[in-house]
Amino acid sequence: MPGAPRFGTVTHTPGATYLGVDFNENFGVSVASAGDVNNDGVADLIIGADLDDVGGMNRGSARVVSGVDGATLYTFLGDAAGDFFGHSVAGAGDVNGDGFDDLLVGAWVGDANGTDSGFARILSGADGTILRTFVGDSISDRMGTAVASAGDVDGDGAADIIVGASLDDDGGLNAGSARVFSGATGAVLWTFHGAEPADNFGTSVASAGDVDGDGRADLIIGAWQANGAGANAGLAQVYSGATGLLLHTFTGSAAADQFGVSVASLGDIDGDGLADLAVGANLDDNMGPNSGSVTAFSGATGAVLWSINGSSGADQFGTSIANAGDVDGDGVDDLIIGAPEDNATFGSARLVSGATGGTLALFTGDASGDNFGFSVSTAGDLNGDGFADVIVGADDVGTNGLVSGAARVFLSQFSGGLGGLVAFTEHDPGVLLDNDVALADAELDFANSYAGATLTLSRVGEPSVDDFFAGSGAVSLVDGDLIVSGVTIGTYVQEGGQLVIAFGAAATSTLSDGVLRAITYANLSHTPPASVDIEIVFNDGDPDLPQSVSGVISVNITAVEDLPQAFDDAVAAPETGVLAGSVFADNGSGADNDFDGPAIAVGSVNGSALNVGQPILLASGAVLTVNADGTFTYNHGTLFTGLGGPLSGAANTAFSETFTYALTTGETATVTVTVNGEDGELDLLLGSAGADDMDGGVGDDQVRGSAGDDLLDGGEGTDVLVYADSTAGVSVNLAAGRATNDGQGGADSLSNFENVTGSAFDDVLVASGSANRLVGGAGADTLVGLGGADVLIGGAGAANQLIGGDGDDQYFVTANDSVIELAGQGRDRVLTDRLTFTLTANVEELVYTGLGAFTGRGNALDNFIAGAGGADSLSGGAGRDILIGGAGVDRADYSTAAAGVIASLLAASASADGDGSTDQLFGLEDLRGSAFADRLGGDAGANRLEGQAGADVLAGRGGADILSGGGGIDTADYAAAAARVSASLQTGLATTDGDGGADAFDSIENLIGSAFDDLLYGNALGNALSGGAGRDVLVGLAGADVLSGGQGVANQLIGGTGDDVYIVEAVGDSIVEAAGEGTDTVRTTLDRFFLGANLENAAYLGAGAATLTGNGQANVLTGGAGADTLAGGLGNDSLAGGEGQDTAVMLGLSTDYFFVDLGDGRIRIADRVAGRDGVDTLVSVESVRFSDGVVMAVPAPAVPAALLAKDVGAPFVLPGLEDDALARRGFDPDDWLQG
Repeated sequence: MPGAPRFGTVTHTPGATYLGVDFNENFGVSVASAGDVNNDGVADLIIGADLDDVGGMNRGSARVVSGVDGATLYTFLGDAAGDFFGHSVAGAGDVNGDGFDDLLVGAWVGDANGTDSGFARILSGADGTILRTFVGDSISDRMGTAVASAGDVDGDGAADIIVGASLDDDGGLNAGSARVFSGATGAVLWTFHGAEPADNFGTSVASAGDVDGDGRADLIIGAWQANGAGANAGLAQVYSGATGLLLHTFTGSAAADQFGVSVASLGDIDGDGLADLAVGANLDDNMGPNSGSVTAFSGATGAVLWSINGSSGADQFGTSIANAGDVDGDGVDDLIIGAPEDNATFGSARLVSGATGGTLALFTGDASGDNFGFSVSTAGDLNGDGFADVIVGADDVGTNGLVSGAARVFLSQFSGGLGGLVAFTEHDPGVLLDNDVALADAELDFANSYAGATLTLSRVGEPSVDDFFAGSGAVSLVDGDLIVSGVTIGTYVQEGGQLVIAFGAAATSTLSDGVLRAITYANLSHTPPASVDIEIVFNDGDPDLPQSVSGVISVNITAVEDLPQAFDDAVAAPETGVLAGSVFADNGSGADNDFDGPAIAVGSVNGSALNVGQPILLASGAVLTVNADGTFTYNHGTLFTGLGGPLSGAANTAFSETFTYALTTGETATVTVTVNGEDGELDLLLGSAGADDMDGGVGDDQVRGSAGDDLLDGGEGTDVLVYADSTAGVSVNLAAGRATNDGQGGADSLSNFENVTGSAFDDVLVASGSANRLVGGAGADTLVGLGGADVLIGGAGAANQLIGGDGDDQYFVTANDSVIELAGQGRDRVLTDRLTFTLTANVEELVYTGLGAFTGRGNALDNFIAGAGGADSLSGGAGRDILIGGAGVDRADYSTAAAGVIASLLAASASADGDGSTDQLFGLEDLRGSAFADRLGGDAGANRLEGQAGADVLAGRGGADILSGGGGIDTADYAAAAARVSASLQTGLATTDGDGGADAFDSIENLIGSAFDDLLYGNALGNALSGGAGRDVLVGLAGADVLSGGQGVANQLIGGTGDDVYIVEAVGDSIVEAAGEGTDTVRTTLDRFFLGANLENAAYLGAGAATLTGNGQANVLTGGAGADTLAGGLGNDSLAGGEGQDTAVMLGLSTDYFFVDLGDGRIRIADRVAGRDGVDTLVSVESVRFSDGVVMAVPAPAVPAALLAKDVGAPFVLPGLEDDALARRGFDPDDWLQG
């Protein structure tokens, strides 16, 4: 029965090595078991050396050595030089019935019956004498090519022999033959011939055993050069020993295979009761050219049982084969196969299982060219352990000279059997039953699978519940699973004192072999017996023909006095609430006890007696109370609401912590409290490194899949998918339901998630299309919101790309992020803690969340921009913006506006933002204008108004304001002040701003007073001072100033040095000019005006008829649009009438004057009387009235082309006013005169 299971293993180690004596002996060309030649009970060996030159060149020899000690028993020589005696050797069995095994030697080139006719000789094992010699029929027969014991072919009770003559010509040239001789008589029993010339039939011969069940030994003969499937494909034939009939023909599969170069009987390897066979084909090319192969055939049917190949090309595996006997103890004979050209190992011999063909051992040569494996044979049981040993020839070994040769024995050694006596002491954890036992089964080992096999352990006689078996070391018995080195290789059932282990699909030979060695036994009784016998049964689980082996281990048991026992506890608690129980109860490991009394009590908790009966705080925050009677409460409240539910698939569905207690007698135990999670609100589901399937269930959950290809479902509620623990960037798409890269080598499938938190690396997060929250974390992240009101948080570190998509999105910006929105995708907001941020296109709102001074800039949309607690600078840009400064001193900045700005902090608006729209301003203290003419107003607080370039008007409106005009001609405007103003451009201060404050000026050129009695000072530059209503005092100081007292009560206007301009609207305004302080001009709306001292020019700004009267200086008088009267008086005056019928008034008679046309549109009138009117110049004056009442029309002057082209209709330019600007509050800009 093939492959029977067994306890124990067999190893194969080198034994004796036998060496050729001299150069070129070829010792080891053939090897065989000689049987028990010297009748000492141990098989001996015979080794051929067919080139031995003792007594003649290549005479040949065969050496017989003792299997006990290797001593040479006989050395047999050929008859003459060139015999090649020893080319083949075999044990002949006891052919003469003397009780000693005899020997068979072939001399295939012996010339006994002609050149190379060959012969074979039987030699007595008892005394070495020649018993018989069989010679070839004719020259070149090569009788003795191969020799073997044939078994009892003729049924006479004596062993017979078979001899091959590979070049016998009876069947054709070199067809070959094999002849069977009676061992008892030497008579020829059968002669078999090759079928075709050159077959070399008889190259190999062997007893086939009884293949047909007739009780007689049959024969197998190889013909390695036969041409069945191609030239030299080879064949082997099986003949009946009883009838000589051909039973089977086996053929090589391809040309040059040399199938049949070796043949052997395997014994019964398939369990059908009949002998099976093996044939070698040493030049088979299955694994490369000449790699070789060996095939096993059923003796009964001829079917192939198994086939094995050489390792690689040129190995010539199968050059020699032999029945090795049962070397592994499975009840089936095994096979040894030579591969003399195995270059990787200097020749090799492979020991294979007869049951399966699997390799049992590989023997290798010592040096290149050894030809190790050219011959192989069983050696019998040389070491007496019940397992067969083998011998391998290496005829080219050069130890004692080139090709002196050698043969080496390999011993089979048994270990790991079952049996013996072990000792166990009560209460010990368990004792190993047998720590060196091994499991073996040829078929299971060949398949490398023990699936289906079982081990059963129980007490001999009747199993007892007191018997307990467990694993140890790498072997664990856990919850019905058999686990070896972390691999579940089967299952087990332990009940009623019996352990049954069933090996499963993962049970390899190596993992299964160590199981029994790791099984421990313990007796759980408090009154155990003195000894028990444990029977162990190993069943191979063959479904058709199961086989078993059993053995017994005796266990001696020592009883001990029972002491108090405290067992570790494991208790479970719900997610919230209070757990109550008893540490004395059986909480998984057994109930605490003292079988011999007295009653047990708790003496300490967590190492302190003071903790007994008192609430103590554990590391988790839970409150524990353990009482002396063992009862306890564990109050954890809501500490563990984040645990995942039992069906969530999370790795953190439970939390465990421990506490310890000790009995009053000193025994200690550890209590493990496990809080089991429930599906609810705010669960935090944690995955493992593998492929998780997690479901958040109800409530708002967080899910962390970790590594592996996970299936993640947020469930109901607003759920967050978290990749914060990932070790690389992640790629998540909620819309597609996939995380194609989880940052740890996996890809996740996603459903029902609203929010995502990325890793610390470069992530790509895509929303679902509804309202999602995407958090990038560190790294350069790309967040894509799609539809819905999304929240995108790029995180700190590298710059992120945030793409909101449709919906009202919020962007949280910490890094230098890019925010991308398309037109029409909702109203979006950026919240940032960066010190500077500019809204990108299509984003409407900006909110600062940081602590420092923030600079926020809008875009062309209607923006909402809010600062925080720092000194913020907010710029809305185009669009109807809302700017909110918040705490701190904040500024609305219009420095990039495309036109002048009108803004008022008091009105909380910018009615003109310089970009075509208006803004609302809240919580702002300062304003910065544009590069154009701005009107900026403060509020009651302390403001800073900055005009920048352009002619700006700044109104502080209370508070300690700073008015900074910047470039251009700028004006501080107090027109709306609630009281009088005192301001000086010379000192840069308004000590009274009319609203309870005081202002400071920077780059302010002009002042506009209030409606009350103001005191306004200029500086050394040209200033415009406007008093407004009230009795004002305006002091120009140096520079070309413009002083406008305003309407109403009389004002005092003091120009100072420089060419000043006075705007006079109130009757009674006094103008103070000292001599030599420049050329000064009065512009008035009064219809009658007399130039005071040290004033040079006057111009009428009104609409009606006016009368302007000069003084004793050379004056320039300019009329308006009405019929004006201009009286220059003394000095050489210029009188410009303007529109209307204007009249110049002279002091003298009409006859005292004459006119001169100057040719450029001007008329000169000269007074012939010295010291009176002098020489006046008239422009657009229609008549002159003299003191004699004569009114004379002024001749029409010729208007030159240059005047027509350049000056007609243009403003009249007063002499000496170039580069001056005259401005009067309340006038239309078209009324201003510019020089």
